[in-house]
Amino acid sequence: MSTYDKVLRRQYQWGGLNLATPAPVRRIKIPAGVRFVKITDFYVNVTTAATATTLAAKIKIGDGTTADKYMSQKIGVDGGADTAAGATYGVQDVDGRVALYNPASPPDSTHKGYIDLKTDGATSGTLQTFLDVTTAAPTGGSPAGVGDYYLELEMW
Repeated sequence: MSTYDKVLRRQYQWGGLNLATPAPVRRIKIPAGVRFVKITDFYVNVTTAATATTLAAKIKIGDGTTADKYMSQKIGVDGGADTAAGATYGVQDVDGRVALYNPASPPDSTHKGYIDLKTDGATSGTLQTFLDVTTAAPTGGSPAGVGDYYLELEMW
């Protein structure tokens, strides 16, 4: 299944996740035969306001060793105004790429736009079989906030 003409598209949703609690990790098991993953969309709908007088909350996708290896998305602005309930944050850039998408971070001329689970994971040369979704709490205020999350992946 390592050709793009046989793509699996999967959607994941989590409701009511507390931004202050990085655990439990939401682990996504990668189907057998998949080597490449592309994060095609990710967004958060804030349901309880998040106060971030110093650093904004973040949603991260990683390899089990490095929490933000593949993606890190701020929910709000560092040192900025609180993130109000009802605010929505997405990760799509104007050109359709996912923002803050890591391999070759920051995106540059070597940015390939997908994750190679065999070479980009915690142990290069070993096929990674999962992705971990975690949060990082905002700092400098209370409450930390709660949100509903949506993630869409293409796998081949």
